[in-house]
Amino acid sequence: MADANPHLTDTHTRLRWRVHRRHLTPRRLVAGLIVAAVVAFSGSVIVLAYILQLMDTTTATVIVDGRVIDLDTNAYTVGDLLDDMDITLQDGDAVSVDLDTPVLDGLQVALDRARPVSVQADGQTRIVRTTHTRPTDVLNAAGVTLSPDDTIVINGIPFALRERALTDWAANINQIQVYRAVDITVIDGDTRRTVRTTGPTVGEALYGAGITVYLADSVVPDASTPVSDDLTVTIQRAVAARVVVDGATIETRTLSPDVAGLLADAGIALLGMDYSIPNENSPVRRDMTVRVIRVHEAVESTIEPVPFGMIAEADPQLELDQIRLLQPGEPGIRRRDVRVRYENGVPISQEEERATLIREPKERVIAYGTDVVIRDIATPQGTRTYWRKIRLFATRYETGDGAAGVVRVDPTLIPLDTEVYISGYGVAMVAETDAPRDTRLWIDLGYAPGRAVAWSRYTDVYLLTPVPDDISYILPD
Repeated sequence: MADANPHLTDTHTRLRWRVHRRHLTPRRLVAGLIVAAVVAFSGSVIVLAYILQLMDTTTATVIVDGRVIDLDTNAYTVGDLLDDMDITLQDGDAVSVDLDTPVLDGLQVALDRARPVSVQADGQTRIVRTTHTRPTDVLNAAGVTLSPDDTIVINGIPFALRERALTDWAANINQIQVYRAVDITVIDGDTRRTVRTTGPTVGEALYGAGITVYLADSVVPDASTPVSDDLTVTIQRAVAARVVVDGATIETRTLSPDVAGLLADAGIALLGMDYSIPNENSPVRRDMTVRVIRVHEAVESTIEPVPFGMIAEADPQLELDQIRLLQPGEPGIRRRDVRVRYENGVPISQEEERATLIREPKERVIAYGTDVVIRDIATPQGTRTYWRKIRLFATRYETGDGAAGVVRVDPTLIPLDTEVYISGYGVAMVAETDAPRDTRLWIDLGYAPGRAVAWSRYTDVYLLTPVPDDISYILPD
């Protein structure tokens, strides 16, 4: 029996009952006979008075389920009192006094109801009804003994047996789970160790032992496997690596032996012409960096003009060196389709796929004069006749033999041994040429040493008769 609680706190609810039943019970019948016997044989007025007091109404206090009940009763014993209150005792309920205790004035009776507690241990679940609040008392009531390394979980909160909370626990207990300590062997790479654990699964046992396992690591048996004594757990560590892809760096781990598997484990796919550095068949090395090159090709089109040509037609009605435009030229249009290869968004190479002429160019057509007209010109050497006048840029040079009247020109413009008259210089003979220049329209005037005159300007050059048989009718621009 639990000790009676003489203290009535403010949390109790105080009620006033009157329990007064006059029906004749076997116990009252016996009590009446006792009274008669005592009176007959003892003649004691004091004893009789005491017994009559027992037979009469008394005042008692009953504390049950947090309620304080003050009542008047003529119950003879505590058991009768509880019966009169319609209180049925169940297994585990605790009454502060014995049920056969006589009910006297001022008696206090405390009833502590037992609570069901689920106790899970050694693969079994037991429901224990108890008034105990200390975990060790509840386990003793359930017949469960503990070992020093065992762990218990009270109402979902784990505790080691050495924790003080087990002895200080005062709250109601709904559930206790007992996890027995077992020894398992953990093989982690080249390391082998024995772990004593109360973790219910392999994953919890490894966590409790401070063994970090990454998602990509292989654990056999898997983390959800229940632990048992002498279980062997093998951990195969994944290799750490990083992947640079799509402008980001991804830290990852893999058990795959090659780069292709590493990328697959990281959820990275090589599509189309994509490739990796190192390539997919390369072996995985710890802390390696793999670069993924995204490749795509695009056909890009450009529009460009197509230059037009020129058609020159001789016109005997036009004077030499006269030009008449017959048809203006018009450029054509061409579309070029070029395949450009991009790697990570940067153009790497290009190759022309096709060129399509959208519009034909229209040729420029001119008419050039072929009518050679002979004219006169006054020169310091007298009147001379000429058949063509050309405007050229004149420079000067000193002749090697000291002779004047010799000039240099582009022979494709004016043939050698052609006699010419140059305004401001006089009659001269084309006798020499010079290195090619940017334009053919030039003439270099020869002077004797020490007598050169500065020239750097355009001047008119007259080609004197006779007219040669071979004439370049069209002069260069």
